[in-house]
Formats: sequence, C-alpha cells, structure tokens
Amino acid sequence: MKRHVAITGLGLLLFAGCASTLRPAEPTYRSRSYDTPGAATPLPSLPEPVVDAAPMRGVSLQRARELALVRNHTVQAAAATVASARAAISEARAAFLPTLTGSITRTHLSKSSEVTIPGIATFTTSPSWQTTGAAQLAVSLFSGGRDRAALKAARANLATQILDERAVRQQLLFEVTQAWYRLHESEAQVQVARDQLAASERQLKDAENIVAAGRATKDAALTAKVEVLRARQDVRVTSNAVVHARRILNMLLVRHLEAEFSLEKPPAFRAVKLDGTRLIAIGRAHNPSILAFRSQRIALENQRESVHRSFVPEISGTLGASYTNFTQATGYSTNYSARLVAQWTPVDGGRRVGRLQQLHADLIALRERELQAIQELDLGIQRTLLDIGEAESAAKLANQSISASTENYRIVSEKFRNGKVTTRELLEAQTTLSTSRFSLNQARFGHLTLLAALEAQLGIAEADWVTHVGEAK
Repeated sequence: MKRHVAITGLGLLLFAGCASTLRPAEPTYRSRSYDTPGAATPLPSLPEPVVDAAPMRGVSLQRARELALVRNHTVQAAAATVASARAAISEARAAFLPTLTGSITRTHLSKSSEVTIPGIATFTTSPSWQTTGAAQLAVSLFSGGRDRAALKAARANLATQILDERAVRQQLLFEVTQAWYRLHESEAQVQVARDQLAASERQLKDAENIVAAGRATKDAALTAKVEVLRARQDVRVTSNAVVHARRILNMLLVRHLEAEFSLEKPPAFRAVKLDGTRLIAIGRAHNPSILAFRSQRIALENQRESVHRSFVPEISGTLGASYTNFTQATGYSTNYSARLVAQWTPVDGGRRVGRLQQLHADLIALRERELQAIQELDLGIQRTLLDIGEAESAAKLANQSISASTENYRIVSEKFRNGKVTTRELLEAQTTLSTSRFSLNQARFGHLTLLAALEAQLGIAEADWVTHVGEAK
C-alpha cells in the first residue's frame, strides 16, 4: 500500500514538472513600436505616387473629367487588363501557326568501349566528344475546331474587358462630377454660414444697444451672443466640408491633397423632362455592365464548344532534322524526317465531362446574375428619377421659402430695433432664412449630381437623352 502511494506521488511530481516546461511563459508587455533588429532585412519601400501639386484656377467640369481619365490609377489598371486580354488573343491565334523547336547535346566519352551493331559490325570507340543536334517544325493540320473556338472565347473575353474598362471610366466620371458639384455646394454653404454669422454679429450689437437703452433685459444680449457662437461653429463645419471636398477632387485627379484648386462657375439650375420607359430601354441597351454579361456568356459558350471539339482526333504534321558527329556507329551524320500524326484521346478520366458540367453551371449562374443586374438597373433608374423629381420640387419650394423668409426677416428685424419683438423671434426668422438657403443649395447641386448618376447608369452622355423644360427635343 505504501509502495503504491509512493509511485503515485512520484508520477504526480513528474507530470507537474513536464507541465511546467510545456506551459509557455507569460509574455512581458512590449510597446507596439518594436525596435528593428540590426541584422533584419529591411522591407522594400513602397513606390511613392507621382502627384501634381501645381495650383489650378477656374477648372471646368469637362476639364476635370478629362484629367481624371488620363491620370487616375483605376483607369490605368483597367487599361492594362484590356492589354492583357488583347495579348491573350495573340496567344490563342498561335495555335494556328507552326512551332519550331531545337536541341543540341554534347557528350564526352571518357573510356574506350566496344560498340556492336547486330548484322553490321563491331568496333571500338576511343575517348572523344560526341555532338548531337536536332530541329523540328510542327504544325497542327486539324483540331476539329477546338482552336477556333478558343480564339472566339479569347475575343469575347477582350470584349468583356473593354466593357469593364468602360464601366470603370463611367464610374470615375460620375465620381469626379459628384466631387465637382460637392465642392461647389460646400463653398455655397460656407457663404450662407458667413452671411448668417455677419447677421448674428449685427443682431448682437443691436441687442446690446437695446439692453443699454433699457428697452430689453440682459438675456436678449446673451441669447444673441449664443447665436453668434453657434454661427461661428457653422462656419467652421462648412469650411471643413470645403477642405474635404477639395481633397476628394484632388485625389480623383491624382493631385496633392492640399493643392490649390478653384472651379469654374457651376451651371444654372434647370428642370428636366425624362421618360422613364425610354431611359430603362436605353440603360438595358447601353449599360456596360449589362453588355459585359453578354460578352462573358459568349466567352463561356465558346469555351464549352472548345471542350466539345476536343473529342475529335487531332492531326499534326512534323518536319525534323537531326545531326551527329558520331559517324562510326551510325554511318551517317544528318537525318531528315517527316511525320503525319493522328492523336485521339477518347477517354481522359472524365476531365472533359467535368469541365463541361462546370461550364454549364457557370453559364446558368451568369444568366441569373445578368437577370438580377437588369432588375437592379431598372430599380436604380426608377429610384434616380424619383430623386430627381424630389430635388426639383425641393428647389422650387426653397426658392419660394427664401422669398418669403427674406421679407419676414426684414420685417422682424425692423420690429426688433423698435423693441416690439424679442431676440428669440428675430433668431427664428434668421434661422428660417438660412435653412432655406441651405436647402436650395442642397437641392440645386443634388439635382445636378443625380443627372450625372443617371448618365452613369444609362451608359451614354446626358445630351443624348435629357430634355430641359422649355426646350424642344
């Protein structure tokens, strides 16, 4: 009994010792700014982007769009993808052209040996160098249309990449247009905020004069002072919005974020007449993303045809020439050959069948995504049309509100100077006027941005489908 207890205790001690060695030590706290070891290999430095920092004045929307198409990295990447797809066509076309291969071998025989050619002779070779060369010209004479289908698939893939590049360009044009109008809107809102600040400062002086004259209590001046502080904060917020909008536009044009930038005068607000049914038909016919689905389907269909054609035997011809300087054994130094080869692989373990099933499933998935994309495009166009109508209505109401609130503010200001209304009533009139001006700026530039969004959805220029109210089309 005692021996059993001793063995058990010894086992527990051994287990505890092993566990203590396996348990990792508690890590000590280290700062996130680790010191780089001296022997460590430095990481490769990232390439510095080349940006333009020169100031630009009076930049029009068209000029900004042109600069973006030339400089933007996303467009350059899409163009490189198109170049890659175009090179793939050359690769697929190479299947119709002959291939030339060659080889040369030089062998050193270090010992003497006997070489016996049955029925001819037996001779002894001495240590020497042996040189052997060969050249072969091969061409595919018949492949059952497999190579032709692969070439068609490569061309369809190029069409897909071109449409994808077009979609990238249109998206970039919309983003530049949106940023251009947003910068204009931000600058307009800054002007509204500054006008409100100037009016608040005048009201503060009037309130202090009224309080000094004994026609109002001290809280009138305190209320006006609070309004001045709020107006200063509004100026700061809107000014920050201008800075951010300018940075976005500089980024899209591949310019330094802090580069100076000023814009040309924006176009005037004009209501438009749009036919939703016609626009949906235009979008389905010209939207590059929808067209890309069709070219992708053509590419997959040609890939499937290429796999089908691989069940047909392939015939190829070969012309060859070989040379050797070991004439003692061969009796000649140069040999020419011509071969006609028919190759057929009726069974390949099910690879082609599996590939056909995969392509069939890909075609079904592509068709479903295309139908979904069409529905989303229709919905997006309809939603944009509703937003355009709302923006036009908001602009009209904002204009009416500005006219009414301007007159109301004039009347209330006059009454305030005469001590007939309180400071709060004057501030409410001023806030109403500023809010109306803010709303007009949002509706005006929002309307222009929505037209740019509709242009990106349709895939064609705005001048081809928009009709402004009051003009014939």
